[in-house]
Amino acid sequence: GPGASEDAPDDASEAAHASNAPPYALLEHVPVAAFVNGALAAFNELRHCASVSSASACARKTRDAIERAANALARLDRRGAVAEGDVRRAAFEGACEALMDVAAPYLAGCLGRIFKGGEKLVDARAAAEPLRQQLLASKRANRDKGE
Repeated sequence: GPGASEDAPDDASEAAHASNAPPYALLEHVPVAAFVNGALAAFNELRHCASVSSASACARKTRDAIERAANALARLDRRGAVAEGDVRRAAFEGACEALMDVAAPYLAGCLGRIFKGGEKLVDARAAAEPLRQQLLASKRANRDKGE
């Protein structure tokens, strides 16, 4: 009928929205998803007033946020909050991997959509590296205990 084409979804815009949407893998890890949602709220505000001159400062703040989240999880691991053998250990390690391998690069990519090349300024992998090192140290310590 009249106006039907206005109501029909635009496949190109839906595909673009889907590629910008947070990865579904984050839904399994509520704390990491909440962190990403908070960052997305900030990015949504930022995109209305983003000037190229603020790209470096925004990248630094994004990297700092990822580092603080990674360090918080690393501290939990160092303190043995979710020790090996605890039924929650797999979920904890999954949340750590979601932050390092999904959330951090996704947030860097979001910044790159606001500021061309912004994702390169964040260095998401380096921001999450302390957590990666802590998890490796825990695995080594647990393996050594088992010998």
